[in-house]
Amino acid sequence: MNKIYFLLPFLLFYLGCQTLNGTIQVSEHEQNTTAFNYLAYPQHPELLRLNGAEAQLVNKDFSGLDLVLYVNIENPNNFHIRFPEINWNYSIDGVQVAQGNFTEAAVVSASSVETKRINVNIAYNDIFQLIDRARDAVEANGIFSFDIGTNDYTELTWPIDILHEPEITFQGIRRQSLGRTMVFVFTWEVNNRNTFDLEIREFDYNIRINNRLWSADKAVNLPRVRANSRTALPITVSVSEASIIAELVDILNQGAAVNYNNSGTLSFFFDSPDLVELDKTINFQGSTRIR
Repeated sequence: MNKIYFLLPFLLFYLGCQTLNGTIQVSEHEQNTTAFNYLAYPQHPELLRLNGAEAQLVNKDFSGLDLVLYVNIENPNNFHIRFPEINWNYSIDGVQVAQGNFTEAAVVSASSVETKRINVNIAYNDIFQLIDRARDAVEANGIFSFDIGTNDYTELTWPIDILHEPEITFQGIRRQSLGRTMVFVFTWEVNNRNTFDLEIREFDYNIRINNRLWSADKAVNLPRVRANSRTALPITVSVSEASIIAELVDILNQGAAVNYNNSGTLSFFFDSPDLVELDKTINFQGSTRIR
């Protein structure tokens, strides 16, 4: 019995040394479990990265453009990470003209690249207010910039066409013939500042002179408005009502002005596959002399 007590300290010392030397055996299941836990929680996780972006035109009209941005987010880790906020802006010649952000209650899966779709509108009025010279431009070289709150960011060059809605002005009234029936020519002008032609499908007009209706009609087969040009739209109006003719004779003899109120709608369509038909309402009021 005394020998057992005498050997006990040496036995404990031996077992302690075996533990320090790592020779204590563990089961294969315990080894696999330990290795799995280590891989699941690495010591040096990496930040999410931007992995490029693309843009696609959805719609274009005289107010601006609708685009879809496709932004790629890469997660290099072997565990998922909460989806970040994507900040974007669009600049022309270094001037920021549009911006926004995108968030989503989702995660970026482990070791994956996920693409997110962002709807974007770029308004021409915003561009014109910030860049005055763009009012006379037909295109602009712009850049999209993206970041996700880290030091990582990416850029996408995206030039745009700048469209200008046709400008319409009233040019005046010219007498063509006098008699029991008087004939006058009313002329409007269309200014097309775009790089494509305009077609006028019809002109629905209403003409009042001195608060009296002279004509309400629809004109078709109007001239084509060429790119970067001005085109006159003459409309011939005949007047045969005796009371109006008597008043007109007096006005013409005195060289006096008349008050006009010309309203209507011009329907345009275009030599451009991206554009739909445009109905432009006009309403001109004022006074002028009949030439």
